[in-house]
Amino acid sequence: MLQVKEILAYKLQSAFHEYKDNAALRIGDDVLSYGELHQMANAIANDITAGFPDDKSPVAILGAKSFMTYAGICGALLASRAYMPLNLKFPDSRNEKMMQLSGAKIIVADVEAKQALERLGENYKIISEVDGANSTNIPLAVVPEDTAYLLFTSGTTGTPKGVPVSNRNVCAYLDHVSKQWQIKENDRLSQTFDLTFDLSVHDMFLCWISGACLCIPEDDSPFKLASYIREQEISVWFSVPSAAVLMDRMRLLKEDKFKGIRLSFFCGEPFPAAIAEKWQAAVGGSELVNLYGPSEATIAISSYSWDNINTKEKNGIACLGKIFEGQESLLLDTTAMRPAESKGELCLGGSQVIDAYLGDAELTKKYFIQLDEHPEKTWYRTGDLACIDEEGDLFFLGRADSEVKISGYRVNLQEIDAIIRKATGSNSVASILHEKQTAVIVSFVGGIQDPDDRSILQACRKELPWYMIPERIIFVDKMPLNVNGKIDRNALKQMING
Repeated sequence: MLQVKEILAYKLQSAFHEYKDNAALRIGDDVLSYGELHQMANAIANDITAGFPDDKSPVAILGAKSFMTYAGICGALLASRAYMPLNLKFPDSRNEKMMQLSGAKIIVADVEAKQALERLGENYKIISEVDGANSTNIPLAVVPEDTAYLLFTSGTTGTPKGVPVSNRNVCAYLDHVSKQWQIKENDRLSQTFDLTFDLSVHDMFLCWISGACLCIPEDDSPFKLASYIREQEISVWFSVPSAAVLMDRMRLLKEDKFKGIRLSFFCGEPFPAAIAEKWQAAVGGSELVNLYGPSEATIAISSYSWDNINTKEKNGIACLGKIFEGQESLLLDTTAMRPAESKGELCLGGSQVIDAYLGDAELTKKYFIQLDEHPEKTWYRTGDLACIDEEGDLFFLGRADSEVKISGYRVNLQEIDAIIRKATGSNSVASILHEKQTAVIVSFVGGIQDPDDRSILQACRKELPWYMIPERIIFVDKMPLNVNGKIDRNALKQMING
């Protein structure tokens, strides 16, 4: 019985049967029921197993956010395989590299992927149509340790690193979140993330195991989010904070503007406390949850519920809260390589944390460590600096790699960002290290109506030591964002160099 509880496909099958007449997916005015999604997924699963019955490599998914794409994800799981999303926005070379590293032999694709498929070559079996003639259930052959989905994140060497998330990992996450924040059958959940971003996993499977409806925006441009919320009657929202920052710049976060949203999740990057306040006012004071977690810890592993009373923040960034029940964390003194008391690099352990990177023993050894004090446990080093207060709540202090050296001094760029946010009232702030003859700090500020770099620098001089003062302030209309909606720091560097 425990094994069934720890396998994603079993949860999916159960939902398909229990909620067969409910709406599972909505794209524009088109709706797909759970029963119809099940039939499509089973047909794809049969096609997958007919091609390579004994193969266990992941099934690649390539396409727009269409019924075929989502059915492909479910079909891969019902065929006892992992799914691996590709991305039409990625360069062909990156999609090709992901296919090579994963060993995938099958691609489930929709009509939008036709040209991309031609560029990928003819070495793969392509499933682009659903044959409803064979939509019978396939007996599942999965154990909790098997991979449920495979994602690739940015690697420091230029090669994407594979993050294989097991059935046990993702089911542990879903069990906690569905218990903590109960989703109802009449809820309508947002889906703002690319499928290559692990936060999309939360959207899909938290929705489907609860019998709710996943509402897909026809135009996922940030400028269309307000009308999407209104037209699709979204009741459960999830996005990166940058989406809320942009909506605030467009003057959309007015009191009770999105009162139909009863539950909001944010994750993926530091959440400005000022935006948390504005968002909660816009949703009529309903529950707002700041989630934290790297892909290696399966979507998110800590939470903080923000309201009129609970408004903890540090340096203008909302509290990360406490680690989920059943999961573990410690702060690491990276000099002594032993647990620190109140401040250090955040390390994570427990059933949500993956075992290793895909086919990269060297990288695994670097980030998955054992400590003398806990020789029996493996800890994942997040690279995030954090501190903990007397109530056990965690606070984000910046990235270990955002700690740079200027004239021999250690500098955390997040601290500079906090001062500039305070001085300008803008939540679109990012400081980067610019290597000239000597290393200097350049800060970018977005969305300022009357830019004045002198007043910003004066504010910095009042609160920061000389070596932390930005050499230059650059004003931009809006911050460049990557495909996951986060600030694209590489694009900022190119602005300087260009």
